[in-house]
Amino acid sequence: MAQQGLKPYTGPSVQEMIANHTLADNIIKYHNNPDSDAILDRDNLATLLRFVNHPEDRDQILKDKDASGAAEGKDFRGSLTGYIVLKHNDEPVLTDDEIEKLKTWFDSGAADEVLNH
Repeated sequence: MAQQGLKPYTGPSVQEMIANHTLADNIIKYHNNPDSDAILDRDNLATLLRFVNHPEDRDQILKDKDASGAAEGKDFRGSLTGYIVLKHNDEPVLTDDEIEKLKTWFDSGAADEVLNH
């Protein structure tokens, strides 16, 4: 979970959200939530925005995040967004509908305040 504010994260576990395909809904729900910290911090939101706008750029996103010569996704370890991008080829974490839902949310400007700081 993101360590942004002083509020603790109060939502479901990442494992539960992935298993139930509620991750996209909860990223949206807990962003700027008055009672809970967000799931993703600014850097992870920026990477997720890039990914949902162009999921076909998965390999390039991984290359941009990894140090030269690193194993694919190595420098993303421990990152929920990294896991989303890394798994998109063989075992997608997000469905096409979830990706579209996040894209629509980003397009609405709901995350702009965090992304632009």
